[in-house]
Amino acid sequence: LAQWQKALQALSIPRSDATQLFSILRAIPYAGHSHEPKALPRKVFFDALRGQAVEANDRLIDLLQRLSQEHGPVSRAFEAAYPTEPLPLDSFTQHVSQMLQCNTADVRLLFTHLDVHREGKVAIDELLRALTAMQVAFLPHESSR
Repeated sequence: LAQWQKALQALSIPRSDATQLFSILRAIPYAGHSHEPKALPRKVFFDALRGQAVEANDRLIDLLQRLSQEHGPVSRAFEAAYPTEPLPLDSFTQHVSQMLQCNTADVRLLFTHLDVHREGKVAIDELLRALTAMQVAFLPHESSR
């Protein structure tokens, strides 16, 4: 983390912004994350900036912002009953689209992004975990909700 902050400060990026970006990248779903909380493997960093990952991360942040405005803690949007087992794409898309009021194209993109092991199934809880981790890293805590 210290190396990260120093490198971004050399690019005139403030320390607080560097720390926030690091936290967001650590929160992004990826199979290659290190178990060390202050480490960000090079491959994770570069993969987060490639092709479809950028679009998927953008959709995650958009969804996070909308759900945060509507519900406060993201977990409140997931209080309705939903299947807890990993679901194939069509079932995942149907449940998440209805529960979170998202368009199916965005949900399909998120499914692909969350399926880090390429097993063809993703639990809705994986989306909740990703959004919660991003909320902790990205958004200021709202005590008024």
